[in-house]
Amino acid sequence: MAKRAKQPERLHAIGYVRVSTVEQASEGVSLAAQRAAISAYATLHGLDLGEIIEDAGERGGVPLAERPGGTRLVAMVRAGEVGAVVVAKLDRAWRSAADALATTSEWTDRDVALHLIDMKLDTASAFGRMFLTLLAGCAELEKNLIGERTAAALACSFVISKPGTNKLSQPLG
Repeated sequence: MAKRAKQPERLHAIGYVRVSTVEQASEGVSLAAQRAAISAYATLHGLDLGEIIEDAGERGGVPLAERPGGTRLVAMVRAGEVGAVVVAKLDRAWRSAADALATTSEWTDRDVALHLIDMKLDTASAFGRMFLTLLAGCAELEKNLIGERTAAALACSFVISKPGTNKLSQPLG
């Protein structure tokens, strides 16, 4: 009888989900959609999904390690409990290129791969790590553009308001 090849051990993974506001957490479907995507991805890619850590009502501009769920995730990686981290989208974990690159550099040193579902990205390879560098810059750019658009809209609202009132003469948007 032929000897059967040993099956590779399933990689222990942790999922991470986040929404920015309490309203999104309580009334939206984003957390459920992120959870479903992570579970399906883990199954499809043979990852042993231990749990999905959630940060509900936490802004993306806050460094990952300073959010309650992010703190727990980083501690699990540092304790050697995780082989992969699965996130639906890069901006769910980071909006700062510096934070994303510093965190994932540490994870790479610990042989922990980041899987970004929407980008089909896995940092276990050199190309995956290079694309993460580009994407982290794009996520930070989007955060900065949102801030600029908000500031411009607020400045514009003062210019076009009706004299003697706090009401706009025309709607913004």
